[in-house]
Amino acid sequence: MEFQFPVRHFVRIDDESRITEVIALTDSSEEPEEGLILNWTQEGGHCPILKFADGIFSDENPTLRDEYGVPLYSWDEMVVVRSDDDLEADRPPEPDPPDPPIELTEIVSRVDDIEVAIKTLVEGLR
Repeated sequence: MEFQFPVRHFVRIDDESRITEVIALTDSSEEPEEGLILNWTQEGGHCPILKFADGIFSDENPTLRDEYGVPLYSWDEMVVVRSDDDLEADRPPEPDPPDPPIELTEIVSRVDDIEVAIKTLVEGLR
């Protein structure tokens, strides 16, 4: 993107300093929402989205979350890529495996028990 005016790039973080949103404001008179942190200001020209702690810029809209919805970046006075251990700690637990399917012999046995119960019931009504 090319801009002829300053662009302020903000991040929103959660209570554990994980970045949950990136917002760019192009109107210098527009006040950012409460809770936003200024990541950096670009004075015009090509406009990357994020500036990382090691100085690397993201040239396009970065994916902020992994496939589990876990934030990929954190804030430590600058954008920091979270470690694999941190990401793993935030991922939801694996779901319990589904119950094993009922075996055909168990189904046949249940049907036989139902037939006996019905015959007993019918004979009792006579």
